[in-house]
Amino acid sequence: MTRKTTKPRFRPPTPAIRRRRAGFTLIELAVALTIVLMIVTMVVPTLSQMLTSRANMEAFNLIAAQLSASRAEAITSDTYAGIHVQLDDETDMSEKTAYSTIIAYDETNSVFRNYIERPGQASNFSFLPQELPGGTAMGKLTSNFVTDANPGKYKGLSSDANLEDFCAFSVIFSPDGTLVKHVKGNNIMFASGDPMFTGSNTKLWDFGVANNKQGVTAFTMFDYRELQKREAAARIDYLDQNGQFMPVNMHTGQLFDRQ
Repeated sequence: MTRKTTKPRFRPPTPAIRRRRAGFTLIELAVALTIVLMIVTMVVPTLSQMLTSRANMEAFNLIAAQLSASRAEAITSDTYAGIHVQLDDETDMSEKTAYSTIIAYDETNSVFRNYIERPGQASNFSFLPQELPGGTAMGKLTSNFVTDANPGKYKGLSSDANLEDFCAFSVIFSPDGTLVKHVKGNNIMFASGDPMFTGSNTKLWDFGVANNKQGVTAFTMFDYRELQKREAAARIDYLDQNGQFMPVNMHTGQLFDRQ
């Protein structure tokens, strides 16, 4: 007697299988968002530091190139030349930007200009002010802003006016290429009628902040936007921790490595 065999019947998927669908559950989505937030938290500070470091390097290279060019101009033209750094004339302190330019001495009028009058040439040789990249600014290291008892400890930044003065300075080379603080015994004087101080479309700087200063031999580099939004005591702490000391070689005009 033969046994009859039957084919297995097809069984439809269970309700649990039928309910399975593509997509994320609420728990899976929460886990994914948590991971993304952790990655962003780790990456954003690193990216910010990279951008700040790059801006600082670009500013360092710009100032170094201008110092070399101005020293060469002083030697070639047998006159005084250098660079001038200052915050622009924006009235809102939080919106200000630092600029630098090469300047040359006008022997006839005993003032500095950002252009040179070439004898026998139809036009002047102008030096265009350059914006320091990434919100970078420079501050002069003089007795008004650095304590004598503790060199490297900042002071005198209690007001926005003091901050503007701190960020306005000149570095001057004599005709023999050495660094000087005075020109023929006088402070650094500018031509008040220069377009960079008076022109409605080209005005960059406040003449009063720029004029009648001694030349400097060292300055500090920092993030101006970070400094400006802090109160006086916090500004000093910020510079102590973040300001990069930049002395200029007295004889060669080269910047030492940032410290």
